[in-house]
Amino acid sequence: MTQAKESSKKKWNAEIIIDTGRRLFYEKGFNLSMRDLARELDTRPSSLYRHVKNKRDLWFAIINEDFKLFNNELMKIAQSHQGNSLDLLKKTGQFFLEFARRDFNRFRLMFLFEPPNAESGSGQFEEACNPQSLIQMKLLVEQIIKEEKLSIKASDYFTYALISVVLGAAVINSPINAYLLEDQTIMDEHFDNFIIQLIDSIIIGVRHKD
Repeated sequence: MTQAKESSKKKWNAEIIIDTGRRLFYEKGFNLSMRDLARELDTRPSSLYRHVKNKRDLWFAIINEDFKLFNNELMKIAQSHQGNSLDLLKKTGQFFLEFARRDFNRFRLMFLFEPPNAESGSGQFEEACNPQSLIQMKLLVEQIIKEEKLSIKASDYFTYALISVVLGAAVINSPINAYLLEDQTIMDEHFDNFIIQLIDSIIIGVRHKD
């Protein structure tokens, strides 16, 4: 077998492992074991370790791909946006909500789960993990602070406050928490507008006054 074919085969196997691992994480959560994954793929666990070091590394491999998708969509929103940074922030917040509505399992794995523990240390996918979405949000907040002449200097706190509002809204309206409301989820256009108004309120609350 040529080197090119070997490389292609390794890539194909890694993609199958990651896609199958994602589905099993959705189904089993962190009860998933590498033996479960090997059984699903009809192979030996030792064959998986050629591609992912352990369950923790598998988790990072999955969210690395998911964050690439997420960040690419955020970038498209930013590139097509016309208007000020505050309006872009609102669009970004709405995108978080829409993303959670569209695929809450993916959203939950990215934002609400801690990485699995692993005694064998970090693997290649964990070392390569670099989700840019929060960094982009922080840069956007810093631009808003400058444009709107806000008094807040601790942009980290401001960023996390805004993200907390959006993530909290997504969680409360998720299918897994519907029983808390004793009703169907309320994640709709009116609720999205309410969250955007709440973001407005946060901005107004910290606006610099001469």
